[in-house]
Amino acid sequence: KKIGPFPSDSNTLCEDCHPEEVDAWRGSPMGRSMGPASRIGRQVPPRATVKHPLTGELFKIDVGPKNTLQFAGPNGAERQANWVIGSGQHTHSFMWETTQGLRVMPLTWYAGKGWDLTPGYTVSAHPSFYRSVNVECINCHGKRIPSSAGSTNHFTTKDFAPIQCEQCH
Repeated sequence: KKIGPFPSDSNTLCEDCHPEEVDAWRGSPMGRSMGPASRIGRQVPPRATVKHPLTGELFKIDVGPKNTLQFAGPNGAERQANWVIGSGQHTHSFMWETTQGLRVMPLTWYAGKGWDLTPGYTVSAHPSFYRSVNVECINCHGKRIPSSAGSTNHFTTKDFAPIQCEQCH
């Protein structure tokens, strides 16, 4: 039986009747599918440089103070990751925000492989730090959050959280 609308943390509501399932969810990849980037800082190698195979440009990652992830790209561009997408079972990709909306970082950490280019950055005309994260990305990889009116990569809240119970149940 589906009930709703759900509060921002629907898993807390579910936990009242299904504590074992919610506890299992917290330890699962779905329970770690999205969140603050600072929770990942010590889980990935602290420094890496990746050379773009087509352009020769260098992209760098460095874990800074308080587990912040600092990315540097061509022409000295630097960005700090705000959120992570992915549980780490396969990947950790990272997002940051600009006045133009949410963006995905050019480097992703791949389990068993290490740091490499994020999908979409492997082409010669890659978007540098400006590949958009849209509502479809967020709503598939994490808690459903509506985009702001007239936008696909500005969101009504910054409550980026893991996939919630009601997305499957």
